[in-house]
Amino acid sequence: MCSAGEGTYPTLVLASASPRRLQLLRDFGIDPIVVPADIDETPLVGEKSEELVERLAREKAVHVAYLVASGDVEVGGAQALVVAADTVVDVDGRILGKPADRLEATEMLRAIAGRSHVVATGVAVVPVSIRAGKMSDDEPLVVHSVVERPTVTLRALDDADVAWYTGTDEPMDKAGAYAIQGLGSVLVTGVDGSYHAVVGLPLATLDGLCRLTGRPLRDYSRSEVR
Repeated sequence: MCSAGEGTYPTLVLASASPRRLQLLRDFGIDPIVVPADIDETPLVGEKSEELVERLAREKAVHVAYLVASGDVEVGGAQALVVAADTVVDVDGRILGKPADRLEATEMLRAIAGRSHVVATGVAVVPVSIRAGKMSDDEPLVVHSVVERPTVTLRALDDADVAWYTGTDEPMDKAGAYAIQGLGSVLVTGVDGSYHAVVGLPLATLDGLCRLTGRPLRDYSRSEVR
């Protein structure tokens, strides 16, 4: 097996610091180069959840793509694919990101307990050709993006439930203050749509975007069965 960037396989660059997104790719046999995108994630005035996550996913992907194309990030080959995503919880048009502290996590859980809400996840990909020299800011990049909006239903939670879960610290870096793939799974009674979109990276959707660039997602996998 070869490590990422050795050139035997196409290189996938993950423009995210999310350990959940990284694990989903690794479970699929992909060992991406991780380059978190340093951008302003503040919602625009009047911006809807689906607009926000798609814009941020695209901005993250483009930001890291320029770093790759200019040589500031080494990928060890002539071609790479940058993948970015962003996720928020939408409760009747109110956008919930990651809680700042335990109090905010408590407020978020109380807002979504005993009802359904939407999880909006935007995904973007940018194919990059690596060359010497710095890419100019006006040089175009091809960006493909899409938004998934699964609906998640949580059971009713009493004060003891909320106190227990926030006390685990699991909610602290999760949109909407829960992790469907972790301890928070005990809070969830149903999902209508992509489970992986709730986690933060819908792989079937990502595969569709990859195919628009000429390669399916499996081409980036080091799995023995490809």
